[in-house]
Amino acid sequence: MSEIIIELNYDVANKFLDGYYSPIVESLKKVLSPEEYVNSLEDLPIPFNNFTISIPTTVFLTEEQVYEDIMRNTRERKGAELNSKEIKLITKLAKDYVNNDLRVNVDIEEDVAKVKINHVQQSKPIFIFNFGIIEPKIEVEYNDFATDERAFAGKLIHLILSTLEYINKPKEEVVITEKREVKKSKKGKKNKRNRGKTYIYKKVYKILDVKPNEEKRKYTRKTESWTVRGHWRKYKSGKKVWINGYSKGKGRGTQNKKEYRITRIDK
Repeated sequence: MSEIIIELNYDVANKFLDGYYSPIVESLKKVLSPEEYVNSLEDLPIPFNNFTISIPTTVFLTEEQVYEDIMRNTRERKGAELNSKEIKLITKLAKDYVNNDLRVNVDIEEDVAKVKINHVQQSKPIFIFNFGIIEPKIEVEYNDFATDERAFAGKLIHLILSTLEYINKPKEEVVITEKREVKKSKKGKKNKRNRGKTYIYKKVYKILDVKPNEEKRKYTRKTESWTVRGHWRKYKSGKKVWINGYSKGKGRGTQNKKEYRITRIDK
């Protein structure tokens, strides 16, 4: 029994959302604006069928926004102004809320990906939507989180696909660890061998930083070939070997001989 968890810090999540890592953007346009594209999305990166992405809540909400939202809802429910004790409690709730991560659970079945967003503070999902892999479209099932639900779903698709593509390419910034957790089995289903314990293996991908794909620098050679002078090559063992001069480049062997003229010897 295994689980894939991808952990993003605040800076990494924002870099993905801001398009800092750009290769996925063109494919993403197919999801957000399917009417402009005819080709299917089979080329999108789907390395796992089931996985969870952990994102800091502050990527989407600030403490002030959560505080104002709780205050407004509490006032409407109470029908009166709040006292100092209630305001103090709401302040703590808002702080605790943004200090916990959002858990984005992605389950891909056939050609559709179901995305559920959970929060540590709530037992039920706070946002659920589906998006098609072959026929791209966004269908929001449940929303208790965003005011503009389709725009928020689009941002999450951007984040999810950028994250998957990034970990598909081996990079030094991705740290992979495997954790083993013990989960007790339900009553009446105990196994004598494991004494009612189920071992859950979690593979955790931690993306510590993101670097953009840099194009190779273009330059023009002034010559097709050149000569390398003879030199001593030193090895770690202390051994020295003389390397004879040789030619390099596409047109090696055809270049004119290079002359060295000694006109002065410095003391």
